[in-house]
Parts: sequence; C-alpha cells; structure tokens
Amino acid sequence: MEMKDFDFEKRPLGYFNCLSDSCPLAEKCLRRISARYSEENDEIFRVVNHRLLDENNCKYYVEDKKVDVAYGMTKSFEEVKAKDIVQIRKSLHNYFGYAEYYRRRNASKPITPKEQEVIKNIFADFGYDIAFDKIIKETLW
Repeated sequence: MEMKDFDFEKRPLGYFNCLSDSCPLAEKCLRRISARYSEENDEIFRVVNHRLLDENNCKYYVEDKKVDVAYGMTKSFEEVKAKDIVQIRKSLHNYFGYAEYYRRRNASKPITPKEQEVIKNIFADFGYDIAFDKIIKETLW
C-alpha cells in the first residue's frame, strides 16, 4: 500500500513506530509505515527499540491490512424484548465499561472485528442478531 492509502490522523495517541529498514517485515508493518510518515510530519513521536527485537518474529508487528470496522449500534435494541434489555446492556457494560460502550454505540469510536464478535455473541446468548449502523474497510491501528 502507498502512504496515501492510510489515514494517519486515526492513529492512536502515542502509537509506537519502528525505524528499522532492515527488518524483513518492514514493508508490510504499520509501525514502520507510520514511522516513515512521522519522520516527515511529526516533531515528536514514539518508537520501539528495534535493536532489541527479533525481526523474524517481532511482537510489535502490525500487518498493514484493511479490516471491516463497525460504527454505531443505535438500533441494536429495537427488536430486543424488554426483559432482555437490562441483561444485555449489563453484559456490554461489563465488557466495555459504561463510557466505552456508549462511545461505540453512538459511533464516536470504532468497533474492532474482535469487539464485533463479542457484541454478536452477547446478543446471540439471548437469541438475537445485531446489525451495526455501518461497516467500513479501514486500517486497524
């Protein structure tokens, strides 16, 4: 992928970059791609110490692939029976916490593929399917 294919503004605050050009994983690693961008655009950025890492099996490696990221679940309870709403919300609050649940529900924070599975499983435990408000292919930093 080319640099223009990435939305660097969506990187999390304090994202770790990698400066290793010799790493065999560098061309497909988001941390190295991010570092190339940061070297040109950011006055300050964080890096992993690549000299202490196994470049063939790097624990910080993040593949530069696009995944289905969901946004919002505002209509998620429309088909849910009243007797199940409290328990489903309680399960979601236990997993995410109140604030993080509502950020995802209201589409102010993306829902990762792993989180989508958790949400789907919680609803499925009560016999329901969930449809997220929208799903977009994007980089998962």
